[in-house]
Amino acid sequence: MAEYAFVLGARVGGDPQEIGEALERLRRDHGGIVEAEHVVEHGAEPSSPFHAALEWDDDAAAHSWRVAQAGKLIRSVRLITANPDGSSEAQIAYVHVAPRGYTTTAVAMSDEAMRAGVLQDALRALSSWQSRYGHLREIAKLNSAIDALLIED
Repeated sequence: MAEYAFVLGARVGGDPQEIGEALERLRRDHGGIVEAEHVVEHGAEPSSPFHAALEWDDDAAAHSWRVAQAGKLIRSVRLITANPDGSSEAQIAYVHVAPRGYTTTAVAMSDEAMRAGVLQDALRALSSWQSRYGHLREIAKLNSAIDALLIED
């Protein structure tokens, strides 16, 4: 039997073993693919292992969804800058800064504390990416480069 755990820092309710096993059952029951919609449908049942991980108060869920959409909107904006050679470059316009907001990349990188937070978030994202994809042999060289970068930090 497979053993399941949540990723480091996951803020979800429920037992990871029960949830992993239930996800595997759903995957098998739906032709090898589990969709988020399947989890919501199954999670509506209070006895489901997914139930505690999902928000069932519709007003709270609607507000949370709109906040998530707003964050996605903010993170989707790119600042287009013109280069002296006439070409242009797209950069992330807003970066996340602690505790829960966004500011322009220029402002964040010019403030020592914000800069440290942005760089820490970037390294954490690299580490997360490595946790997700580091086992793939096809990207072993990239994985080694990330290891070297994370060790320097």
